[in-house]
Amino acid sequence: MTSQNKTRIQIAKILRSHGIKGELKIMPSNAHVISLKKETEVYVYNRFDRFTVMHIESIRKIPQGGILKLQELTNRTDAEKYAQGYVTIERSLLNDLPENEWYIADLIGFKVVNEKGEVLGLLNNVLTMPAHEVYEIDCHGEKKLIPAVEEFIKKIDTKKKTVTIVGD
Repeated sequence: MTSQNKTRIQIAKILRSHGIKGELKIMPSNAHVISLKKETEVYVYNRFDRFTVMHIESIRKIPQGGILKLQELTNRTDAEKYAQGYVTIERSLLNDLPENEWYIADLIGFKVVNEKGEVLGLLNNVLTMPAHEVYEIDCHGEKKLIPAVEEFIKKIDTKKKTVTIVGD
């Protein structure tokens, strides 16, 4: 996720175009993205971080992510311009998430600590991968990647703004 307005939340990474009707293959930020309603206004960014306001025509889940159809994209050529971009939405349009789920933007900047409470670095980014998310941590200038799974992530405390990981 790159520079964005603070009132918007990234809801999906655009992987590539899909088919010939202007659809986009996406990796949603969480399962609730698939439930967005038709005509919802979204901000669609290309890989150069330039956005266009568009409207959802349909969105559906597939085994490796989702397929997003936007009213303004009518063919493959139009859709290809947004490959490797991302989609954001006004925070006010999103539903509250269930317990133990977060929007990626809300985790960025959290301190990453070990089980002893020692600060290891800051959560710099969350990478959405097919199997699971991966936390990118800035450990005093060194980038480290931690799988965002129970085996490695012990606790996320939104009040303290910390992510506790197993190990050092």
